[in-house]
Amino acid sequence: MKKKIYLLAAILALFTIGHVFADPVDESYDEYYDEYDEDDYYDEDDYYDEDDYYDEDDYETDGSESSFRSDFLVDNYGLLDGYQEEVNGYLEEISDEFGIGIYIITIYDYRKVADSIEKASEKIFDMYGLGLGSERSSLLFLISMDDRSFDLDAYGLARGAFDGDSRRDELKDAFRYDFGKDDWYSGIVHYIDKVYDILDTDRSNGVDYEQVLITRQNDGIRMNVIIVVGIALIVALIIAGAGLSAERKRMKNVQFASEADSYMGEKGVLFSEKNDIYKYSTTYTRTIETSRSGGGGGGGHSHSSGHF
Repeated sequence: MKKKIYLLAAILALFTIGHVFADPVDESYDEYYDEYDEDDYYDEDDYYDEDDYYDEDDYETDGSESSFRSDFLVDNYGLLDGYQEEVNGYLEEISDEFGIGIYIITIYDYRKVADSIEKASEKIFDMYGLGLGSERSSLLFLISMDDRSFDLDAYGLARGAFDGDSRRDELKDAFRYDFGKDDWYSGIVHYIDKVYDILDTDRSNGVDYEQVLITRQNDGIRMNVIIVVGIALIVALIIAGAGLSAERKRMKNVQFASEADSYMGEKGVLFSEKNDIYKYSTTYTRTIETSRSGGGGGGGHSHSSGHF
């Protein structure tokens, strides 16, 4: 009985571990993006008509100039009237220097695009085809003026630079004070300066964003393995403990006897099990080489949103 209980627990633990490792850890970040085909996921004609989301009358404020749209700044709200060309130039220089698209987009109300500002960022990311390089690396600063909300959306290699609470807090602190006083230009400039400082510092320190993302992914997989194995062991111990408890209850009426005959049943001794014992055995081992491949990396959007 005990052997069966331990065997069941071992099988459960091995099955759980095997299930985790069935999905191999991918070592190639580039392969993830090599497999990405924008046409497979996004067809602009399917769901996007610019007129459905962007009405010039919605985004202009009293006395503002017409909205501004360029490669890196899309100021639908007219927040940076008089400074739009200058700001777009800053964003373009940084983007070209580091290979990560740094974008700022202002709108009147994100709810005209999606039911959350995070979803709005992702939809706008596809609408405008944002991102540089095969990874479509991008840091989008979306500003929604109706409820004074914002979202920082990092994608591709930008996640290696701007993931993490400390980095996001640095970016937020750069513009929030100025935005609180409705000083939009100063807030934007301080934000851009902070983005540059972070990227330049990482470059000076030799930070490889691709490797950062691979390391984070593998760390996450290891942590998941530890959690799953721990759960499997706990379940196995519970099963084994329940089995042993039941076995003890069955043995409560057992008593010692002083003579061997007392242990025999009415029909005498019955041999119900036979074992063949071998003194020697020979094992032959053959190694079979295998290889693992597939997409990987740190794809997906990473958001940090709030209000000002």
